[in-house]
Amino acid sequence: MRPRLAVLDGAPGAALVFAAALASFAVQSYVWPLYAGRDWQDYVIWWHEVGQAEPLFPALMSTRAPLAPLFFGPLLELGGAALTEAAAAVLYATTVVLWAATARRYGRFAAAALALLLVVPPTYGLFFRQVGSDPVFGFALALVAWLASRAIEAPSGGRFALVGAGVAASVLTRPSALPLLLLVLLPLVAGRGWGRRVRWAGAVVAAAIAPLAAYAVYNHIRFDDFSVARGGGSGIPAYRSFVVDRIVERRNGPATRELAAAIRDDLLRREPYRSLGFEVEDVLTSGLTWVYDDVVALADRTRGWDDDHRILLEVGLEAVRAHPGEYAGGVLTTLGELLFERYSGPPGAGRVGVLRGEGDPPGPVTSAASIALVNNWALTAPEPEFRVVGGTAPRTGVVWSPFEKRDLEWEDPADDRRYEELRGIVLERLEQLSGGPRHPRGDPPLRAMMHLTPGIGYWLAAAALLWLVRRPRGLWVPFLLALASSAVLLETALGFPADRNYAAPFLPVAMLLFLAVAGRILPAR
Repeated sequence: MRPRLAVLDGAPGAALVFAAALASFAVQSYVWPLYAGRDWQDYVIWWHEVGQAEPLFPALMSTRAPLAPLFFGPLLELGGAALTEAAAAVLYATTVVLWAATARRYGRFAAAALALLLVVPPTYGLFFRQVGSDPVFGFALALVAWLASRAIEAPSGGRFALVGAGVAASVLTRPSALPLLLLVLLPLVAGRGWGRRVRWAGAVVAAAIAPLAAYAVYNHIRFDDFSVARGGGSGIPAYRSFVVDRIVERRNGPATRELAAAIRDDLLRREPYRSLGFEVEDVLTSGLTWVYDDVVALADRTRGWDDDHRILLEVGLEAVRAHPGEYAGGVLTTLGELLFERYSGPPGAGRVGVLRGEGDPPGPVTSAASIALVNNWALTAPEPEFRVVGGTAPRTGVVWSPFEKRDLEWEDPADDRRYEELRGIVLERLEQLSGGPRHPRGDPPLRAMMHLTPGIGYWLAAAALLWLVRRPRGLWVPFLLALASSAVLLETALGFPADRNYAAPFLPVAMLLFLAVAGRILPAR
């Protein structure tokens, strides 16, 4: 008997999908608590510093996009982990409804299948069980897809402007989402007459650029940096060159030699580099994120705030030119991992362990007057002893971690009190968000079910093969979403290592493309 999928139509169908998603999230909540996601400390600090006339960490404030801290900050402050987990459940369920509604344009089969794929395996729900920018971006991406499907169905300038506003929201959550502006091509294939098409495309661009420009003006007024997110020079390709591929060498070029001289004259005179016996080459090739964070702060001290880490961009480009094979190979490897690896699950059971090191802990990292960006380890380590669960320092053999504790010195006692207050807040949030499974027996079966969800690349490949069979038309929304998503992932691979949270928001995009092709080929239901 053919399935009756009409139940998914309209408001009753949306309510059914919403309820099913909440039920799935509740099952996961029985096993897994809400946990601290990627860069979560930065968003907690951002929220508690945004109202300060002179924030302690201006680089953090101007580097992090605003929508994630504006979502999670008040929830954690008002209701802790319990209220935040409830809000995450609503966010997840709403996101699933938006994806199902987008797929409905390509048939009831596509809508039902996409809803099931996002609800039954715990993969996508687990992605929303974290505090960080990633689940907020997942919602923004679903909103863009839904708005785009409505605009293509009944084109108008207003509807395309909403698509542009959705793109702006995505960028204000994750700045690397700027390639989603490729959706400006959508009105060019949606209307009749080039005059109307160009006006609609202009509406997309204007609605996207206006909020981004407004926020850049805000950053310029408050932090003297006209950008949505400061620090582009320290991203692509510098981060990959320093931390991932480790191809930065003095012989690469003049910018690298200039940076090496600054490391020698400044950074190596500070702790813990002096005590650990670091040399310039150790800093350039350590691959440790906390070392690179100090190099970023060094760039601000040596070239000045207005340089916006341009020296690191120059060093990264020199590294790419000197080692093109290693860089290209690393990018392709990362891109393959982003496309084909499955979402692997939540952090392992238990809190981050602390092993006591021998000897005295390292001294202060620097004076507060020259600190621009707070590092995670500077606030979260609850013990004065340094942690020994990370990489090995050169020459000494002492093992250090990004969570290593290094106190900051403050010239103003009021700043010192504010710092300790912030540190206490972060530690309190860490206490709320740490820990392993609530019910460990439920962990293995849920993890096993995650294997039911193939990676993005498999869905895209299957969609391409299926499209070659019948070549259905009218798939501009899923096609352009997939194209823009692939551009975002490529951009990510150019600068950073693979992370499951970089790719997970785009999993529904790949599923949508496959199911849209299948929905156009299969008989109507």
